[in-house]
This record gives sequence, C-alpha cells and structure tokens, in this order.
Amino acid sequence: MRVEASSASYLYTASLRATERAREITATAAQAANAPQEAQAPRENRARQADLTSMTLEEMMDWVNEQFFKGEIKTPEEMSAFVVLFVPCWLDEISGRVDLARERYDFMQMAHDHLSMARASGEKGEKAAALLEKVLSIMQRCQGQNVSVDTFA
Repeated sequence: MRVEASSASYLYTASLRATERAREITATAAQAANAPQEAQAPRENRARQADLTSMTLEEMMDWVNEQFFKGEIKTPEEMSAFVVLFVPCWLDEISGRVDLARERYDFMQMAHDHLSMARASGEKGEKAAALLEKVLSIMQRCQGQNVSVDTFA
C-alpha cells in the first residue's frame, strides 16, 4: 500500500480550512449581534380584535366559524340565525353594488335590525326573535375579543 503525501496533506489542510471557515462564520455572527440595530417599526400584533361593527363578509364568516368551534355557537339554529345576517351582503353582491372582498358591514346593527323586524311580526317572529337575541348576546360578549389568525393561509 502506497500513501502519497498529497492526499494526506489535503485531508490535513481541509480540516484547517474548515476550522478557519468556522471561525470566520462565528466572527461574522458575533459582529452582526454587536452591531447597532436599526430602529424598526413595531410589528403588527398577530392577534386582531373582533370588531363586529366593521367586518367584511369573509371576516364575519370566519369569525362565526371560529365561534362555532369554540363552542360559543352551540346549535344549528344559532348558526342559521347568523347566516341570516349574511343575506343582505349576498344581495348587495348580486345587484353588483359592492365588492364583497372590500365592503365592510356593521353586523351588530344588522342583528339589531333583524331582531326589531322579528319582534314587530308578533307571534310569527317569536322564535326568530329568541334566536336573534342569542346571536346578539354572543356578538356583544365576543366584541373586542382576540380573533385567531390562520398562519397557514
């Protein structure tokens, strides 16, 4: 077996070069850590607060879905009462008056308006009024609470 000096020196110098490179990387990292940092604007807080007086339809649908999975909305009837609030938005889109992706609605006021209409219809609206009262209490209880943000979206 024959060992050449050139291959042995390569192995030796390769490890020296790796050590030098490691020192260089470490020095660069230390230098960057000690360098003065630029003043940066504070990052936007990842958690948003629910503002049911100014939401797009998509935001409201996401919020309703989140409340359902949290257990705030407990029954299919309560869910359907929320869906009733979406109808005016869909009608606006069908008529071509708004862009639903951008248009903001006051869903709290819509719920109050629907509740007033249900109460005004007398006995026929009693069940709807009871559901809308639940919807309003959920909305009032959750107004201003943090809304989770889907980081995978």
